[in-house]
Amino acid sequence: MEVSYFEASILLKRSDSMLELKDVTKSFGGKVILSNISFTVDYGEKAGIIGSNGVGKSTLLKIIAGQLHQDSGEINTNALESIGYFKQEFEILEECQSVMTFIKGYIGIDKLEKKLNELQAELEEDESKIEEFCAVQEKYISLDGYNFDYKLDNILNGLGILPDVRNRKIKNLSGGQKSKIILAAVLLKGADLLLLDEPTNNLDIRSIEWLETYLRSVNIPCLIVSHDRRFLNAVTTKTFEINFFDRTLSSYPGNYAQYREFKEVEEKRQLELYEAQQEQKKELLDSVRQKKDWASKGRKQGVKDNDKYTRGYERDRSSGLASKAKKIEKQIEKLDKIERPRVKKKLKININFSRIKGSTLIYTKELICGYPNGFKTSPITLEVNFGEKVIIIGENGSGKSTFIKTLFSGLEKISGTMEIGTGINIGYISQDTKIDTDQNLEQFVMSSIDEEKLEDKSKVYTTLAQFNFTYEDRQKKYAMLSPGERTRALLAIFSLLDINALVFDEPTNHLDIEALESLEEVISSFDGTVIAISHDREFIGKVHPDKMYKMENGTLTKV
Repeated sequence: MEVSYFEASILLKRSDSMLELKDVTKSFGGKVILSNISFTVDYGEKAGIIGSNGVGKSTLLKIIAGQLHQDSGEINTNALESIGYFKQEFEILEECQSVMTFIKGYIGIDKLEKKLNELQAELEEDESKIEEFCAVQEKYISLDGYNFDYKLDNILNGLGILPDVRNRKIKNLSGGQKSKIILAAVLLKGADLLLLDEPTNNLDIRSIEWLETYLRSVNIPCLIVSHDRRFLNAVTTKTFEINFFDRTLSSYPGNYAQYREFKEVEEKRQLELYEAQQEQKKELLDSVRQKKDWASKGRKQGVKDNDKYTRGYERDRSSGLASKAKKIEKQIEKLDKIERPRVKKKLKININFSRIKGSTLIYTKELICGYPNGFKTSPITLEVNFGEKVIIIGENGSGKSTFIKTLFSGLEKISGTMEIGTGINIGYISQDTKIDTDQNLEQFVMSSIDEEKLEDKSKVYTTLAQFNFTYEDRQKKYAMLSPGERTRALLAIFSLLDINALVFDEPTNHLDIEALESLEEVISSFDGTVIAISHDREFIGKVHPDKMYKMENGTLTKV
């Protein structure tokens, strides 16, 4: 059977690695971030990248995307013609443009359409333009331009960007809606490789589930940095872990759940081998010490004994024992050294619950939140009692963050009644943890705590260490910390204060899985009040909320 050139190229594309890294290393300020990273991603593979905050996951994606250059090593993209890159933190510079204008501009299809129309008109009078027309048309076809409107509608509908949103200006959208717009643009660009850095951050549950289905349905290879355990389990076919200690990368088959099972077995087996070897070494060393002791006693006995035959026997016996001891020592030296598994110290988030108990935390009656010339909620009547755990869900742009900002972050209400109970000490983390400051982490934490409450500055250092911040980390500019590190820093501040209410707007965004699991434990055991906006299905299940509410088009209803 003959195979056409086109079929052969497709077969080659599917069998060869689409992406290959060999010994990629990157350092910042003399500190190694990535060390000798090597892996391959094949056609259609979906690889999850996991690891603690700050180990270089986002840096790795930036290097592959060409936005950073590695210090050493090779990156082979082989058959890749284009890479789609969704950043963890993004910025849209021209927010006055509409959603559709932005998407078409991002992809570049608007310019191509304009050029095609111009050239087509010119062709009627100048046939020499045919070559240029064909070149532009080829680019247009590569973006599936003639089918673009259908693809656009499919992806925007999937992400919940409804027609009424598509003509809005970017500046009038919520943070979650902006994230969806960027993601849609990346997916529509038609890349041969997708680099997705925390793609589920700010996405509502419906959009996350659609994205899972979409990624499983396409044969585009993907590298996905994510803390969303259910998302990783649903999408990924292999797992890359960046080691906290040496910044090397290990590859594991299967999704996150399969990685956890394999990792537990691997660490248990490694520990068993280490302990078995230690026991073997102990027995051999005991034998060496015993033989040396016997040899020493024999030599002393031989010196005291007047019988020359006895002296000779003891001398020979001592010499033999010493020789055996040396052989055993050489045997110990030849043993393959089995390292004790290095396990990162488990992050333990400890938020000191205030002994001061508050009254009813929140009471609202006919409260309308929003913006005078923009989005407004329906009247909201709500009561949250002290000690309750409350989760608010809902699609992006439905008004969840607007409601929380009105209650806890100084956003002016439109109308209605709003009361916060007495004796309430709130720890609040918003979606955006960026703060314009020149302070380093240590200074930022110090300045966030009243001097009267901070009797011993060493307590700050101890607390930051408990939250896995090193001395070097403490000297970093707060603004230069990763989003996950900034969230951990705020949690560290809460642990130094008397907090009896926690308010989180998407608390799982940017946290690594270890920190996320620790936060789940804290919230589950916290005796105060917890109010959290979340789309993380695993997180919602783990915190066991007393009440759940859904915000839909500005209307809050109990689930």
